[in-house]
Amino acid sequence: MARHILGVERELGFAPITRSGTQANREACLSKLIGRTAALFPHLRGADCSGVFLPCGRFYGDAGEHPEFASAECDSPTDALRVLLAGEWVLERSAAALAEEDELEEVLLFRCNVDYSGSLSTWGEHDSHSHTAEPAVIHEQILPFLCSRVVLTGAGGFDPFSSGLVFTLSPRVHHLTGVKSESSTGDRALIHTKDEDLSNDRVHRLHLINGSALCSHVGEWLKLGTTSLVVILADHGVRPAAGVELADPLRAAQDFAADPTCRAEAVSVSQERLTARAIQYHYLEAAEANLGRRFMPDWAREVCRRWREVLDLLEGAPDSVATVLDWGMKWALYRDHVNRTGAVRWEDLPHYSHVIETAELALEGTAYADQQVRVEFLLGRTSPIKGTVRKLSGYLERQGLSWDGVRPVLNLRDEMCECDMRFGQLGAGGIFSQLEGSGVLDHRVEGVDHIEEAVLHPPVVGRAKVRAKYIRELSGRPGRFTCDWMSVVDHNGRRRLDLSDPFARSGSWEGGGEGTSARRQPNEEELFRSMLRRMQREERARRLQERLMRARLRRGVRVVVVRGSHPCADRYIGRETVIVDEGTDESGRFFRLAIDGGQWQWREGELQPAGSGPSALRRETGS
Repeated sequence: MARHILGVERELGFAPITRSGTQANREACLSKLIGRTAALFPHLRGADCSGVFLPCGRFYGDAGEHPEFASAECDSPTDALRVLLAGEWVLERSAAALAEEDELEEVLLFRCNVDYSGSLSTWGEHDSHSHTAEPAVIHEQILPFLCSRVVLTGAGGFDPFSSGLVFTLSPRVHHLTGVKSESSTGDRALIHTKDEDLSNDRVHRLHLINGSALCSHVGEWLKLGTTSLVVILADHGVRPAAGVELADPLRAAQDFAADPTCRAEAVSVSQERLTARAIQYHYLEAAEANLGRRFMPDWAREVCRRWREVLDLLEGAPDSVATVLDWGMKWALYRDHVNRTGAVRWEDLPHYSHVIETAELALEGTAYADQQVRVEFLLGRTSPIKGTVRKLSGYLERQGLSWDGVRPVLNLRDEMCECDMRFGQLGAGGIFSQLEGSGVLDHRVEGVDHIEEAVLHPPVVGRAKVRAKYIRELSGRPGRFTCDWMSVVDHNGRRRLDLSDPFARSGSWEGGGEGTSARRQPNEEELFRSMLRRMQREERARRLQERLMRARLRRGVRVVVVRGSHPCADRYIGRETVIVDEGTDESGRFFRLAIDGGQWQWREGELQPAGSGPSALRRETGS
């Protein structure tokens, strides 16, 4: 059994759009999205009633009214990425089912990290890693790595605190305010010190909140794999940070994120100047030097090979990673788009952004601090910041530029920020999905496949495998069973399945209610008769239900698809639509639906009148 496990928590942007084009109530729609998931997939309700546990992980609504998926515990980066993608697959289908509601046009989900609207909100992606060493030891040894991993794992985008257009390898980095913090929602830092282990007292959990949600499989896989190796090294007494400790870690992370050429340098405690790549090579060499040791996982060699390959590739950054890493893809895409507009050149954006930011800062000390003003007003005789304008005019002239380019940059900002949101949109409408479909990307990782199978049967280990088994077996009994990371509770039987050991191979029920131990257990004959009576009752109920359904299914009736026999039926389960035609053939009655052109026929047992029985809508409201 592996003694190191990891997991991922992905926070997603969320926009339910009505048919009139406005945004629907997010809180209500998020609750419905969880309900749709419960209606479509095997699950147990969370113990705190805030979400559902699926075989592949937990889905719930997080602070800020956005969805979050937390993967089940895994023992390799390949499995962790596969399970993460399975969670996205679930959410995408739940969102499609929710969008079938009459008042909704679409329900959009985004792998994004910041809100550019001015709210300065941020979402992120947290990765967690088990260890047994003292947390302070792990923190010390991983800090330079976290500062520099942005060159591999940054999502790319724009500085959300800039009024101009400043490209950054990681918009998330701009929301970090310190090196260490216990907070995950306000005073965010490179190291999250809260030690919520979610296990017995023998295992710690390093919970990292500085990461970005990525689209590139290579980027996500490297983030999980390389970080895990650093934790494993430090957990077994290796000191990989020796020689690359940084004098100002937060400043280093911000400087590294600001340079797409990956040549920015940070000062170490020994006054040596180090690039992010140099720090990453240092950690890589420490991992390579220990590959033969027993504590290293079997996947370590492949991670080291790909780690070195991408670090070598960064020698030609940013163009060399334009098809491999998220930030490289965005840099190339956004550069080409800006240059095609003809209004301004991509390479001039930093200069114009400097002018915009400086002018805005100067306006803060005037009566126009809270007002929008035109560029022409700043250049006119009544400008409140004439001295600043003179200096900025000189700056532009030295760059071979003029004030004529400021307005196009301001006009481009909203468009480019929307592009950044749309890049990570789940589904066919996302820019990344379109690039992927065109075949121009090179980001895949071998073994990250069969995503749909991982929804119900993820290749998890330890308690995650036990938990998934019970979720599949106990699903469909609302109110009786609840689940959390450390247990499954049977409220009727007053017993608890202990899952506090992350590496447990099996689980056993504890408790059982007052007097259960003294109660006579039924013999085999009694069990058989009881089972037979239950089956007879269920069969009578089923036949009655079928007769009622048969009477109600006819042309013009709204129905919900509950199952299907044809190859592509699964994508339509949970859909609500209208019967447009009916008939009879050698197999009995059939119905044709107004769904994707109505190209398939459906049978009686595959449909239910909308609002009846355990339809998607009913199960959502009753769960």
